[in-house]
Amino acid sequence: MNAARYALLISLLVPAAFAQRPGDRQPVAGAHPAYTITDIRPTTGTTVTNGNPWPWTGGSLGFPIGGMDFMADGRLVVTSWRDPYEVFIVSKEIIGANPKSATVAKFATGLVEAIGVKVVNDSIYILEKDQLTLLLDHDNDGRADEYRAVSYDWTKSVNSKEYAMGLPFDGTWFYAAYGDPTISNATAVDPVPAGRQNGVLRFKRDGTTEVFTGGLRVPGGMSFAFGQPWVTEIQGGYRPSSVVYNPKAGRFYGRPIAAPGVFQPANVPVPKADSFPYDSPTLTRARATPFVLNLPFKNIGTAGAGPIGWQRSPAQLVEVKTGPFAGQMLVSESDNEGGGTGEMVRAFIEQTPDGELQGAVFHFTRNAVFGGPTAQSGFGRYACMSLITGPDGNFYCGANGATAAGWSRSTSVGLDRMSLSGAATAFDMVALRSTGPNTFEFQFTQPLATDLGADVSANLVVQRWWDRMSDEYGCCRVGVENPATRSIKSVATMTGFTATVQSDRSKVVVTFPAGQLAVNWQYYFRWSDVIKNATGATLYGTEAFYTLNAFGPATAPVSVAPSVPAPAAPFQLVMAPGGTVRLNIQVDRGMPYRVTALGLDGKTTAVRRGRGSAEVLLAPSELPKGVGIVRVETAGRAYSRLISR
Repeated sequence: MNAARYALLISLLVPAAFAQRPGDRQPVAGAHPAYTITDIRPTTGTTVTNGNPWPWTGGSLGFPIGGMDFMADGRLVVTSWRDPYEVFIVSKEIIGANPKSATVAKFATGLVEAIGVKVVNDSIYILEKDQLTLLLDHDNDGRADEYRAVSYDWTKSVNSKEYAMGLPFDGTWFYAAYGDPTISNATAVDPVPAGRQNGVLRFKRDGTTEVFTGGLRVPGGMSFAFGQPWVTEIQGGYRPSSVVYNPKAGRFYGRPIAAPGVFQPANVPVPKADSFPYDSPTLTRARATPFVLNLPFKNIGTAGAGPIGWQRSPAQLVEVKTGPFAGQMLVSESDNEGGGTGEMVRAFIEQTPDGELQGAVFHFTRNAVFGGPTAQSGFGRYACMSLITGPDGNFYCGANGATAAGWSRSTSVGLDRMSLSGAATAFDMVALRSTGPNTFEFQFTQPLATDLGADVSANLVVQRWWDRMSDEYGCCRVGVENPATRSIKSVATMTGFTATVQSDRSKVVVTFPAGQLAVNWQYYFRWSDVIKNATGATLYGTEAFYTLNAFGPATAPVSVAPSVPAPAAPFQLVMAPGGTVRLNIQVDRGMPYRVTALGLDGKTTAVRRGRGSAEVLLAPSELPKGVGIVRVETAGRAYSRLISR
C-alpha cells in the first residue's frame, strides 16, 4: 500500500473527535447548493375560514406533523402526530409566492395516531393506527362530519413503536406498512398478540384487505416512486442498518416473530429458538429478501465498526423528477438526535438484470436546515418527517419535532419548501453504478482536474461488510464470510483495485481483482480531498454506500405515475316515455347534490337539490326545447349530459 492510501486509511479509523470536514465522515453543513430551503409556516395570527386558528406555540406550529398530501387545487392536507390527532387544510397560498399568508382550517379531530394521508379525487383518506378512514364533509362547511371506516381487519396496541405508515395509492390499492409490537430495543413482544401484522398491508376502497409482505420491524415512511411503493425502516433488532426497499407480494424481509408471521419461511426460527438465524450473506439471501438500499446507522464511536453512518431514523422518500439528480430519490430523516447531526440523503437506484433494484446513497442536505427561521439559515432544529412533491414541482417538508431518539414530537415544528436554486450544481458524485462482476463506475457532475492524471487509485478507500441480522441491537457489520463469533463487528478494507479516469474526465472506473467483489455485501467508498475539479473545488460529499445484490450492468428504473381513475359520473340518465328525464342519483349518504337543466344558450330551465341517493324526475315542461344539458354537481365536481327532445 502506498503512503497516500495508507494515510487516508488511517484517517478513516481515527476517533470521531478528529472527523473531517462536513461531507467527509460527518453530515454536510447545510442544504445542497442546487436547492434552496425556505420556511413557509403561515404567519402567527392567521385568520382561518371556520374559526379555528392554526395552533401556535411560541411563534411556531404547535404540533408535530405526521403526514401531508395536496388537493387538486393546491390546498395542503396536514395531520398532527400528537394527541388529539387532527387534520388541517392549508389554503392554496401555501404553494404560492407568499406562503405565509395561507389560511388554515381544522377539518377533523379525534383520530388515532394519524400519520398516513392520501387525497384521491379530492377525497381525504387517513391511515390511523387501527384503520383506514375516509373523511367526508357532507354539508360543505369545511369540517368532516362523517368518519367512514374503509378497512380495519387488523389489531394494534398503544405501543409507541408500533407505527402504521402510508399511504401510497396505485389507482386500485392503498398500501401501508406496519411494524411489530416492539417494546424494547430488539425483539418484538413474544408471542405476538393475535391479529397483529408486521409487514405491508394493502386495501381497496371497498374494504378489501390483503397482507402484502411480511418481516418488518419499525417502518419510518412509505411513498410511491418510479410507479412502485417504497418503505423505509428504522435500525434496531434484525436491522443493523436502516433500510429502503420496494415491497413485492408475498416476500419476507427478515424480522422473525413468534408465532411466525405471514410469509415468514419455515426455516427462519423465532428469536427464542435462535436469535441469530442469518449466519452468512448467502444464507441471509436464501431466507429473506435483500433490501434495495442499506442506510448505515450513525455509529460514531463504535470501535471497529467501520465508517460513520448518516441517519438514525429514515422517514418519507420522494422521487426526483427535475434538476441535476432527476431519476433518483431523496430519503428524509425524522430524527435529529445529537445536535442536528442527521441528514436527508440522496439515492441512486438501478434495476439489475434479474429485475431487482439496488443502488448507492450520497450526502445531500443536513437536517438542521429544516425548520430554520430563514432560507438556508442552517439554524433550524428539526428533522423532516413528511416529504412530498407539490403540484408546483417543489418539495414540501413537514417536521415532527424529534430532537432525540424515540421521535419525541416536541411542540414546535417546521414546514418548509425545498426548491431548485438555479445555482450551478456543486462538484459532486452523480451516480455510482455496478458495471460488472469486477467493476464500479463513478459519475461526477463536473470533470476531474487534468493534473490528477489518469490513475486516482491512491485517493480512494473502499471497505465492505454484510449485515448480520439478529435480535442483538446494532449487530453486526461483518467483514468476513464466516465469522468466528456471532457478535463480531468489523469491516474489510479492500486492496489491489485501480481507479481509472475516463476520457471525458467525468467518470472513473474502479476495477477490482477477479473474484474480490461479491453480491449480498455492502460497499463503502471514500475519496480524499485531493480529488478536485478544474477550478480546484473539492467534492461536496466524499462518501458513498452501495448495496450490491446483483452484478450489473444495470438500467435506470422506469418512472410510471400511478393511474388514478377519474370518478365515475354519480348518476344514470334515462329519457322516459313522453319526454321525461329520469335521473338515478348515486352519492354517499347525506352528500348534497344539485341538478340543473339548461339550454345551449346557458338559460336555466329547472333546478333540483337534495342529499344522498335519490331518483329525480324532470318533466318535459322543465326541459329546454331541442338540444339541452342536464348537469349534476356534487362533491365539488360537475357532470353534464346532452339531451335532445
